[in-house]
Amino acid sequence: MHTITSAAYGPLWRVLRRNLAAKVLHPSCLCRHAAARRRAVSGLVAGITRQMRGEGVVVIEGLLHRAMFHVLVSMCFGDDGLDDAVVASVTALQREFLTSVVGFQVFGAWPAVTKLLFWRRLKRMLSIRRRQEELLAPLIRACRERRDAAGDNFAEDCYADSLLGLKIPAEDGGGRNLTESEMVCLCSEFLASGTDSTYRRRDAMDHGEPRGAAGDPSKAPGRDTPGHRCRSGGHRGGAPAADALPQGRSAGGAPAAPAGPLHMLPHAATGEEGGATTLEGFSVPRQASVNFTLAGMALDEAVWPDAKRFRPERFLPGGEGEDVDLTGSKEIKMMPFGAGRRVCPGIGLPLLHLEYFVLSLVRELEWKEVPGEPVELTERLQMSLVMKAAAPCHGRPVDAQVTHAHSCTCTRDMQLVEYLDLLIMS
Repeated sequence: MHTITSAAYGPLWRVLRRNLAAKVLHPSCLCRHAAARRRAVSGLVAGITRQMRGEGVVVIEGLLHRAMFHVLVSMCFGDDGLDDAVVASVTALQREFLTSVVGFQVFGAWPAVTKLLFWRRLKRMLSIRRRQEELLAPLIRACRERRDAAGDNFAEDCYADSLLGLKIPAEDGGGRNLTESEMVCLCSEFLASGTDSTYRRRDAMDHGEPRGAAGDPSKAPGRDTPGHRCRSGGHRGGAPAADALPQGRSAGGAPAAPAGPLHMLPHAATGEEGGATTLEGFSVPRQASVNFTLAGMALDEAVWPDAKRFRPERFLPGGEGEDVDLTGSKEIKMMPFGAGRRVCPGIGLPLLHLEYFVLSLVRELEWKEVPGEPVELTERLQMSLVMKAAAPCHGRPVDAQVTHAHSCTCTRDMQLVEYLDLLIMS
């Protein structure tokens, strides 16, 4: 069974992509899951507070993953019948998949040989697939039961609901419903892609050096001194995320250091039947696979001066990335979400989640780095490129007794979070 990611251009790809874009990722559909987002943020803040009380420091990576999966599991299967144990099981299994999926790509070349050479890896892949069936299939059946019980009054509420009524092209030229196994594949793709893209954008925000004075309202980002950077992606003092995120939504889709993943992005060459396409003096046969190095684009010094440096102001008005096009429709300076017909249909979802989560964390907590614990920028490859080690930090609730200046900036943070609430409810 092909997913949206793996399907070739054609009727199947168009049906699957159109269903996801129109019935799940369209802005008019996102308001259905506003309550899930608020619950996830509340649980994230509570988890950070508990970890600070018990250990004195917090590593936000695992907590953030769980919060994101809480939202995406709700978007995928609805809220009915979902408890913390189910979400925790889905989170653990999908994180195992994300950390292993790169190794499974070897079976795409000469599978008859690679299955024999890497039989242990094959066994692990089949084990993950079996456990996905055992865990996700009952959730899909529960959605089917809700639909049958509602009858004519049924209203689609989640991704699985849309898949139950979807007709895909059949071999005889007609249409057919998706099988349960096919729906498991598509739901797994949704959970993995949605979580990975949001976390990748947040992870990229951490490629900077700690600067500024935490807790000093007069030294907020966008003023005299850059804010104090922490492992959560937030800052403290003034309205840090407020200055960096809403203006052009830059920090989410275009990190302060415009780094991209190391993998290639393949595209097929077009041209006349039997002809070839000329690319920088080279003749490329029609339908030949051309691999584009995304990191080379994102780190091109001719486009991004001092590309590896954490310099968020490059994406603010007057910077070289002020009007960067993340979709590649006008020009391609970086491709965090792909480009062309296969551009990620959910580009707005990780940007919304990143802004909502970071602003909420900045509003609720005061962040500081742990002395003697520098941020380790070594990278590792999962489904995408992420930081190898998550550095600990301090995150304590904001004191009720604050100065007038500090109170004003906190109020502005709160107004921005409330604005996002209204935005996703509209």
